[in-house]
Amino acid sequence: MRDLTPWEDGLLVLAGPTGDEAGSYRVYWWSGKTESVQFLADITKVTDASKQRKPEAILPLDQAPSGLRVLILSDGSEEGAPQAIVIPSP
Repeated sequence: MRDLTPWEDGLLVLAGPTGDEAGSYRVYWWSGKTESVQFLADITKVTDASKQRKPEAILPLDQAPSGLRVLILSDGSEEGAPQAIVIPSP
């Protein structure tokens, strides 16, 4: 897990490899009431994630007709390389 942030009576979960491992970065939503999570999006390509640039933090911005707009900050990038993306709403 990379980050957790509250959203709509639950949590957005930013998941991905830790350390220097390569891998996928994904966003889930968890109600906190069960053990199951809802997959929302794989953000690996849209954030240009790599061994040098790792999505580290997620901040919900607003709900749009096309989905949930979130801000992603990445380790290994100048000033966190803030990037707003739209993912499916939980």
